[in-house]
Amino acid sequence: MHRCSNPSSKRASYIQSTLCGIAAKAVIADLLAGRSKELSKTFSDALVDVEKYREARVQQEQYVRDLDATVRLANLRYNGGITTFLEVLDAQRSRFASNSFSRNRGGWSSSR
Repeated sequence: MHRCSNPSSKRASYIQSTLCGIAAKAVIADLLAGRSKELSKTFSDALVDVEKYREARVQQEQYVRDLDATVRLANLRYNGGITTFLEVLDAQRSRFASNSFSRNRGGWSSSR
């Protein structure tokens, strides 16, 4: 970086200050352009992360719906005398574990 010195004449002083001003503006423009690219990449990366989180959340919600259906089916099978209560307990345990996992990860939880 060149530092502007103090010239002897007024005209030279004016020219030098103008050139220093132009140089400073160019440096600032370069810095802003670089920062703009950096911010653009950061924002783009954040959008990708948000989309990945949204997709994971949709999958987790479907998984919970599937577990709810499993619990309902296990209850129907038990009430119909087809299976033991152990199947109902196992389905409930799986459903409870998925709900606890979601809470512990700082995400959403589905309580129905």
